[in-house]
Amino acid sequence: MIEEIKSFEKRKEELIKKGKETGMLTYEQLANELKGLELDSDSLDDLYNTLIENNIEIVSEEDIERALDYQKAEPKKKIGDILNILRLCDPYVLINAMGEILDEKAIYLKESDIKINILDYISLDIAKQYKAIPFEEVSGRIKVCFADTSNRRAVETVRLLLLNKGLIMEKYITFETNVDLILNSLGGSNETIDVNADVSGFIDSVIKTAMDK
Repeated sequence: MIEEIKSFEKRKEELIKKGKETGMLTYEQLANELKGLELDSDSLDDLYNTLIENNIEIVSEEDIERALDYQKAEPKKKIGDILNILRLCDPYVLINAMGEILDEKAIYLKESDIKINILDYISLDIAKQYKAIPFEEVSGRIKVCFADTSNRRAVETVRLLLLNKGLIMEKYITFETNVDLILNSLGGSNETIDVNADVSGFIDSVIKTAMDK
């Protein structure tokens, strides 16, 4: 009995490690990993609760295949966004898992989370170009959600724009679909910026303006 408990705990640790790599496990992976163990309902409840606490979603192989098929048709879409679009995972669990994987702050951004007027901080053109949404300002710090925090050009351009306004940016990640829905609900831009202009020149201009102040 003691040996079986140790075996279960070891396998549970392996499942958590594997699940954290992608934010999910398939039912098939669970079945294969737990094969040969006689588990009662309490042990299974403990396992599922542990997976939930670690932001690990359980999906089927068919769900993964649907997501991969979708990605073939929409190659620019990230797998996390696809899982969200197809509603194959709990979106809150999924975005938190993505945050842990990417080592980024994450939020399932909704309109109700936005405490400021976005266009007071960046133009709609910039927001759409860089998939960025400022959503809260507190004591000189401003929280900004990005659809892709690995896009350094987007992150640094928005950071410098906000620094020019005397604000320190805290970046968050959310789903691209959330960003698009929020930005599409907004009206026209409150300033005109050529988003196709040379970014290095634009950044130089921002820096010079900040130095002159």
